[in-house]
Amino acid sequence: MSHPGIEGWFPECIICGMGNLHGVVCLDPTCHEFIYESAHDAPASSSTQAHHSHGHFWKTCAACQKDIRADAGSWGTYAICTECFASYFAARRLPPASPSEVTQHLSHGWLRLSESHEPIVKASDDR
Repeated sequence: MSHPGIEGWFPECIICGMGNLHGVVCLDPTCHEFIYESAHDAPASSSTQAHHSHGHFWKTCAACQKDIRADAGSWGTYAICTECFASYFAARRLPPASPSEVTQHLSHGWLRLSESHEPIVKASDDR
């Protein structure tokens, strides 16, 4: 496992809490809605690209290709890992767009985390 002081360790997934992610989806709710309305599959981790630009290290959103800061020590930089996003996609439920929404999903019973921090998402009845 790498250290948070290494480039690319951030962003952290707001759902499972992991860093050093291979694939990330941004927190923009319009990006999430677009994926649900147009895509047949959840974004793959291979769709995320890492690059240097303007003196910073970035990862691109696997869905919309927006840049997400991935500098070493970028505490507070969040995204959703493609694995957690796929869990929400399979349950036909929009993922949270902020850490506070994760808390809401947990309190409503839509999301549970296993002992290994893998998300268990309750399927939506209305989609």
